[in-house]
Amino acid sequence: MALATFTRFPILNQGKITFDKTSNRCIYTDMLIGADTVRVYNMHLQSIRFGKEDYKFITDISADKEVDELEGAKNILARMKRAFVRRAWQAEVISSHIRNCPYKVLVCGDFNDPPTSYTYATLTRGLYDAFKISGSGIGRTFIDRFPSFRIDYILHSKDIKSADFETIARELSDHYPVTCSFKVD
Repeated sequence: MALATFTRFPILNQGKITFDKTSNRCIYTDMLIGADTVRVYNMHLQSIRFGKEDYKFITDISADKEVDELEGAKNILARMKRAFVRRAWQAEVISSHIRNCPYKVLVCGDFNDPPTSYTYATLTRGLYDAFKISGSGIGRTFIDRFPSFRIDYILHSKDIKSADFETIARELSDHYPVTCSFKVD
């Protein structure tokens, strides 16, 4: 998974937080905005990684086809558990990094978890969710045949103000893009 942060502001520093045995990562970029240094965290956290057989099981069971319910459910629950545990650990590592950051922060990315999750609670600690402040509706960001939720976020420090949060309903990938405007105080 490749991540990039594009900016028109001068970049002062950049780095990454990597996790063993996964392609998931978090990058950060320190940029000069006016007289302030702002750190932007950009991340992609652990996916559930359903396989073709998992999607087939869910489709077949939804269509009342005969399936081995126990085996199919066990496989899906095992994948979900692995992903939840890995995301929790990734969120804790990143949250610790954010708490030790001396700058105002913007935190963006695919958390792969809904707003009711441990991952969301961990990463939003001390930060504001731009969608809650300046968005509206359900905010669904993941595109799938199953009910989906808001799993992509933009968070910010208290000294940054958000406005005009928007989820753009264009299928450019398996996620809808999100945008927001900010003012650094």
